[in-house]
Amino acid sequence: MTDTPDPPEPPAPTDEPAPATPEAAAEPPRPEAEPPADAVTPQAEPPADAVKPQPEPPAEPVKPEPEPPAEPAPAEPAPAPPPRARSEPSVYDDMARPKPPSRSLAITLAVIAAGCLVFAAFTRAWLVNNDQYDQLGFGLRSGYECATGHDVCEWDRSNSAIVDALNADAVRDSDHSSNVFPPMGWATLVTSLLAAAGLLGAAAIAASRKRPELVMTPSTIALLGIMIALITGCVFVATKPGPAGWVGVGISFWVFGGGCVMGIAGAQLLAKINRPPDPDLMEGAIDPDQF
Repeated sequence: MTDTPDPPEPPAPTDEPAPATPEAAAEPPRPEAEPPADAVTPQAEPPADAVKPQPEPPAEPVKPEPEPPAEPAPAEPAPAPPPRARSEPSVYDDMARPKPPSRSLAITLAVIAAGCLVFAAFTRAWLVNNDQYDQLGFGLRSGYECATGHDVCEWDRSNSAIVDALNADAVRDSDHSSNVFPPMGWATLVTSLLAAAGLLGAAAIAASRKRPELVMTPSTIALLGIMIALITGCVFVATKPGPAGWVGVGISFWVFGGGCVMGIAGAQLLAKINRPPDPDLMEGAIDPDQF
């Protein structure tokens, strides 16, 4: 292989101007043409990668701080109301204490109920028959049998004697009368009179407009007597002597029932009227003069 010579290197560029030729030096300098007045000078476009300046955000206005409200002047305390006298009525008295029931109504019911109970206790029409020729009747203590046209009744004996006579004549066991019949009549008699006495006593206290403190009030006695009399009276009627349909309930039993109902109502009303006043536990506990 033969060695080829290297090509000559180009001259390095220099900042010095090239020497002027004689023709260029002989030519006079040409005046530069002035641009027309209406010519628009082209603006140099910014490079593509130039960063556009961001507009600064407007400064937020400073809000003035509100002034604190002025403290109101302390109100003068209201003057204390004058102390109310004990006898002066108040609107709260009617709210705390219910109005008592009618005194006249309670007394009327008690008196009528007592009369009904006394009537039922001493009459002999608790058990009667509907036969016009042979009349039968039983009371709480005794019974009778009277035939039409006879001035004297065939028998007028106590309930226990009548029950014994009927049992002696009974042929079958089903015809025997209950031995509970006579004592239930006496129990109803005693409790009815006790209830009537309690009703009359409670009515008398209400009429006198007094409210005494008693160990047991008459109205309580009346209620207890009526409750016991209702039980014993129903047992008395249920254990009637003789065969079925021989006698049935009469006017005395219905009067007794009505007296018990009115007696219960009257006793409860009288208990409210005759109730002694409750002591005021807070009386004198708070004295306004101490504060």
